[in-house]
Amino acid sequence: MGYFKHGTDLINTAIASIWGIVEIEQAEIDRKLQQTLQDNEIAEKKRDRKLQKTVAIVGVGIGASGVSATASPYILPTNPEQEKFTLIPLPSQPNLEPRPAHSFTIVLLFSLGFGLLGSAIAYGVIKIYSRFFPEKNARNQT
Repeated sequence: MGYFKHGTDLINTAIASIWGIVEIEQAEIDRKLQQTLQDNEIAEKKRDRKLQKTVAIVGVGIGASGVSATASPYILPTNPEQEKFTLIPLPSQPNLEPRPAHSFTIVLLFSLGFGLLGSAIAYGVIKIYSRFFPEKNARNQT
């Protein structure tokens, strides 16, 4: 029976070695999975910040456009008695004298211009703010 004792000790040592190898591989897989999850979380935070910036820029543009469209009758002079509805002030008669644009067209272009200007200003402010106050990266905090 002592003969089998030596063989079982070798088998037990081999099994323990295999368990050790399996545990090491499992730890490496878990570490890679944890790293992938951290990278995905960082990428998700970046996407969220980019979406928030885009929404802020678009919101400022729409707000500026709405305010300028509301205020345009007080800024731009209109004479409704002489206006005929024309989106594009091109002559439709043989005379080559162009007609002035309709007040709707002027207000539309006015509000579009102020909306784009507001968006550009918001983009610039966000860019400058991001340079002076950079967001902390989650990987750098650990």
